[in-house]
Amino acid sequence: QWFASAFWTLDIPASFFTAVYINDVLRFRLRDIALNYLKSWCVYDVLMLAGDVVVLVMSETDVQAGVLRVARTRRLFRLLRVFQTIRLWKVLQGFPSLQNQLTAMRARFGSLTQPVIILGLLMAFAVHVLGSLWFAAGDTPGGWVREENLHEESLGHQYIRSLEWSVSKLPPSALKSTVELNTAAERWLGIFGTCMALLSGSLFISILTNTMAEVARERTRTTKILQAVRRYCHTYSISYAYTRQMKRYVEREHRRNEIQSHMSLLQTLPEGMVRELFQEARSRTLHAHAFFKEMGLSDPGMELNLCSQAINELYYLAGDVIFDTTSKAEGMYQIAAGH
Repeated sequence: QWFASAFWTLDIPASFFTAVYINDVLRFRLRDIALNYLKSWCVYDVLMLAGDVVVLVMSETDVQAGVLRVARTRRLFRLLRVFQTIRLWKVLQGFPSLQNQLTAMRARFGSLTQPVIILGLLMAFAVHVLGSLWFAAGDTPGGWVREENLHEESLGHQYIRSLEWSVSKLPPSALKSTVELNTAAERWLGIFGTCMALLSGSLFISILTNTMAEVARERTRTTKILQAVRRYCHTYSISYAYTRQMKRYVEREHRRNEIQSHMSLLQTLPEGMVRELFQEARSRTLHAHAFFKEMGLSDPGMELNLCSQAINELYYLAGDVIFDTTSKAEGMYQIAAGH
């Protein structure tokens, strides 16, 4: 146990010094390696290591039920990490171009995972607060804390037991036992918790359903376009290599259109409002250059015309070539987002 925990602990700092492929290019700069690790595996590694630490700490106490639950979760994380490391990471090392496919998948399902993760964290925090309230409400004469003599137990056992008690009182089927509690504070807290659980569950299902429906619609549109390309290539006996190239191009352009889809909606606003909106949004990027910052502060009218008439927003994906050494200079680029 201690050896495994030490291994994963040392794996975290070692990851900051291991070269990685970024956009099919092997990067050795420590800054690039650190940013890539922080955006990918870092949170996962810390969470997995936290499970090991909790198990090691709680194994010294008598909270056996909590130890077993955390241990099962830790083993699941470890099994998943080993599977991903052996079956995926080595493949990516040999074929770095597959990272672009994973990037596309993250872009496609990012709208689904982000709200689910946020709602999950909010629900976990709500359970933590509710468990604390249950302990406070039960720490009175006749309360459940006094009846179970939790004051004689360790802090870890008190916390886990409070979470178990609070979660057990959330389902509507537990209302019968809730109204039979000894104190009024416990009864009203149980009723309040059940009502909030029903409301939160309905909200979670609604958001998840709407997000999944949106993802399904986007996938359907992309699939129809790709099917049309395949039919055309099959009809005219286009080579397989060129068909794959066309497929990748269609996928990239579809993702690009999704990113800049808001531009068409902005054109429906009044012209004056659009001009002011562009100035508010684009002036922040311009002010990163000393010349444009000084011009904007001295002549806001010129900056307004510059932001609304002379500036275009361009959206690039990973791997796009913006310009090369043979390109003729026709304008000035400033990065508003990304790297």
